Amino acid sequence: SQFEWMYETLLELNKIHPVEDELVTQYVIPGICKAASVLGMDKDVSEKVSKLLEVTLRSTHLPSRVGALYGVLYILESDAVEDIQVFVPMVTDYIATNIKAISNSSSSACQKHVLVMLSVGFYIMEYYSDLTAGSDFTKVILQQCVTMVLMSDESTSWLVYHVIMVGFERLLVAHALGSQERDMLKKLSVDRLCLPSPMHALSALGLLLTSMYTAEDGRGVSSDDDDIHQQMQPQDPEEILLAMERVSIMFDRIRKGYPSEAKAVAFILPPFLNDFFPPQDIMNKVIGEFLSNQQPHPQ
Repeated sequence: SQFEWMYETLLELNKIHPVEDELVTQYVIPGICKAASVLGMDKDVSEKVSKLLEVTLRSTHLPSRVGALYGVLYILESDAVEDIQVFVPMVTDYIATNIKAISNSSSSACQKHVLVMLSVGFYIMEYYSDLTAGSDFTKVILQQCVTMVLMSDESTSWLVYHVIMVGFERLLVAHALGSQERDMLKKLSVDRLCLPSPMHALSALGLLLTSMYTAEDGRGVSSDDDDIHQQMQPQDPEEILLAMERVSIMFDRIRKGYPSEAKAVAFILPPFLNDFFPPQDIMNKVIGEFLSNQQPHPQ
């Protein structure tokens, strides 16, 4: 097949081309990984490809390392790899080391490199957490990602910020985090929801909603069934108070945000309020909010 030809040709090309010709490496390595992941990888092939990746990830040529990380993604997403644990430790070591350096100086980092590291890191945390259980990989990545999210716009671009927030959402949906990590992300989303930038705030809103709808106590499955709807509503007084504070921040975004932002928040508020609060609390909050003379978007 074409992938057999691709795999054999690129392997041969990788053998004969000069080592210093790094421009070829950045395309050959992901090509080999793509072909191998489609054809299927037994232990011998996995060992051969992992050695190529290991050498490339040690390269001083950044585009080659970026290409290797894309190759890793092809392998991780494949269902035809017998020995996936050959790749995971090598990649997690690389990402943990480099993400630390980047989080301290993200303004000077290559955005493409950062984005592909985040993609691979979040994918491993979501689907291969059992292979990283004995390490502090998840803890390190979460800490460094939170650091980047808390940086200024000049240090962390909006695209990197958004990718991190979406990655957090995926981990919450996959229930790949412990209770402490979930609480940390919930607090982070509330903090970032107060940012003046609508793009940053709406990304934070998505994370906040995801964190509330994926609570470990079983709430958040559906609002069609009365029993499930009852389960979703906070029972603990302190939890109810915290939930109302988050709602107040959403109403605050409607007051202070741009019309398009206010429209987006107002669109999600009704089902959210209905899922998490009893009717009387909803009426009191909504009527009080929209009778306020400080509400520029009463519609």
